Amino acid sequence: MGWHRIALGIGNPGPEYASTRHNVGFMVLDLLANRLGLTFQRLERKSPTGQKLFGGKVKAQVAGGVNQQGQKFLLVKPLTYVNLSGDVVGPLLRAAELTPESLFVVVDDLNLPLGRIRVRPSGSSGGHNGLRSIEAAL
Repeated sequence: MGWHRIALGIGNPGPEYASTRHNVGFMVLDLLANRLGLTFQRLERKSPTGQKLFGGKVKAQVAGGVNQQGQKFLLVKPLTYVNLSGDVVGPLLRAAELTPESLFVVVDDLNLPLGRIRVRPSGSSGGHNGLRSIEAAL
């Protein structure tokens, strides 16, 4: 796979959630993909040779690119509900042979005012079910 970093946007699949604050992770990745000229596609669970890469719960849309240093990255929008985000993250990091430090998660935080951004290299889930699911999977 050869990815160096994975950016994961947390959100819920389906049109009823598309424009809600809960889907800010998807919105940020959509904006980033658009600016980079990337297109999201369904994550293939088998290699071109037919080898199984992921189990049945790993359903996501992905867009891959290369940064200015020539390192591959992957944008990921899990097609699970928020509280099952770890079902995608755990197997994906293991298959890519990446550590949790290679993962960047974009998520809403109801404790912050709308429009405020906070970047944290560590901390707890803060009660967010999606982050809690990811912590459990890692």
